[in-house]
Amino acid sequence: MKRYALFLLIIVLGCLSCLETGVRSQHVDPPLFTMQCYRGNNILYCAEDVDVDLIAGFLKIYYFTDPKSLEPELYLCGENLHLESGTLWLDTLVNNTMGDTYACANISPNSALIYWEWISHEVLFIEWENHYLELMVPRCNNNDTCNILGEVRYYTTE
Repeated sequence: MKRYALFLLIIVLGCLSCLETGVRSQHVDPPLFTMQCYRGNNILYCAEDVDVDLIAGFLKIYYFTDPKSLEPELYLCGENLHLESGTLWLDTLVNNTMGDTYACANISPNSALIYWEWISHEVLFIEWENHYLELMVPRCNNNDTCNILGEVRYYTTE
């Protein structure tokens, strides 16, 4: 009986890596930049003026779930925003639509071009081609709502 339990434990531990989808960091690198965030019951709102090599300008990330809707909503917004990810179609789209004016894009969770998901209720994972962006926003301590600092990490497999 002990042999079977040990065998089962080895199989389960060995297969945990099989459950991963996509590439994810382990939050060991320092953040690329931080964002001021508001976290509520069904809402996350982060905004910041950023100026790093990857992206510069006013960036807003807005996520919410509507109890009447089946799908959560994710909006990426910006003003005077310039993206330099090396992905021509996305860089051009962001730079042309958010370069001089304020604009938002609703990113469907089933989008064929940009994939996103929540990991452990604290990390919003966004992937396009071989680029990965993670927004880590800790949960509120003892409140349902709070203002909190979010950390953004970026990495690529190129």
